[in-house]
Amino acid sequence: MNLFVLDRAISKAAAKHCDVHVVKMCLETAQIVCSALYPRVMPYKATHLHHPCVVWAAETVGNFVWALDLGYALCEEYKGRYGKEHASLEVLDVCARTRHPRNSISMTPFALAMPVQYKRGDAVLSYREYYMSKMENVRDEHLRMRRYHRQKLSLEKIKRLIAE
Repeated sequence: MNLFVLDRAISKAAAKHCDVHVVKMCLETAQIVCSALYPRVMPYKATHLHHPCVVWAAETVGNFVWALDLGYALCEEYKGRYGKEHASLEVLDVCARTRHPRNSISMTPFALAMPVQYKRGDAVLSYREYYMSKMENVRDEHLRMRRYHRQKLSLEKIKRLIAE
């Protein structure tokens, strides 16, 4: 469970997710957003309430909206790559219509839910490095990104695209 902050621009952050993560992260982001609204009853049961990303999303309206928007952008990526809507889109819609329990609209620094060796002074750089380390374990058939969806990419090409 995580929010991969691969770019400050949400649509670019979503586009930098490889295929396997686009599928998986739509669900995980919806789970984070539902959990951030706890104790309200949401479509996905609250989970990992003490996870840094859930705590961060629950902290302010600004954080919550950023996580929600990332979920929407990931669902748009999913639709662009697979030609169908991800089931989590309906859950995100329910969350968007639910009032956040906090009043603060500002954003706090992103939660860095990763091992300490990847943490840098900048969340985007930290998440890019962490994400690239996870790519080593992704099977070749899942190493594709939106601009190159029909072709398999080498791990080195993926790393260069994420770093742009």
